[in-house]
Formats: sequence, structure tokens, C-alpha cells
Amino acid sequence: MSVTVKTNDCVLDISYAVEVGHASAGNNLQLIIYVDGKYILETEKYVAQPVAGYNGVRSDRVFIPVSAGVHKVDLHWAVGAGTGNTFGIRRLLQVREV
Repeated sequence: MSVTVKTNDCVLDISYAVEVGHASAGNNLQLIIYVDGKYILETEKYVAQPVAGYNGVRSDRVFIPVSAGVHKVDLHWAVGAGTGNTFGIRRLLQVREV
């Protein structure tokens, strides 16, 4: 998921919530926020899949200082093995100036 915002010299309040799941147990799902293509280490989350078919909502919030201009915020996810899923419209990425 991604969003592009035009800002003044400020701090971005970035949050997300997404329902994720895997088809099999033992997989790990990784969620990371990028700002202008740069990996934001503080947002890296690994979600362990305890049992096959388990779904759960994962969320995070971070404040990132940015200069004035246009900025792209992305939420990326990947799986360690197998298939990871997000479900329907149960995904939210919110970005605002503070």
C-alpha cells in the first residue's frame, strides 16, 4: 500500500492496520514502512504464524521528520516461505502532518 503527501517542514504521523494470514504454520510475515524509498528500521515487524489458517490484525505507528515537499509512504509486506495474504478491505494506511 502507498500514499503520496505534500507537506511543509514537519513530522509525519504514519500508522497502519492490516489483517494478515498464512496458509501454513511456521511462516513469518514481515511488515515494513518506507518513506521516499528509504527503509524505516523502527517499523520492521515479524509476525510468526502459530497455526495454519491463522489470521490476525497487525498495526504500528511511527513519527518521521521530513522536509517540505512531496513524500511517498509505502507499506511493504513479504513472507519467509509459502503464501501470505491480506484480506479484502481490511487494510489501512494513514499519513498526516503533525
